[in-house]
Amino acid sequence: MKLKKPQAIAIALEVGIHNAALAITIALSPQLLGNPTMGIPPMIYGLTMVVTALGFGLLVNRRSRAVS
Repeated sequence: MKLKKPQAIAIALEVGIHNAALAITIALSPQLLGNPTMGIPPMIYGLTMVVTALGFGLLVNRRSRAVS
């Protein structure tokens, strides 16, 4: 999409955090799944996305400091 690198990084983080929030919402909502066992995979996915986004943010921050 010919975005500048900082914009592409921000969008990647935003999408990851939104996916995590959606997965956690689905996992915790009894109306959507109606089965606690079915909520385990989205909860694991959501938590994994949060950890991955945090790691990605730290990596990008470290690299941007090294370049500056």
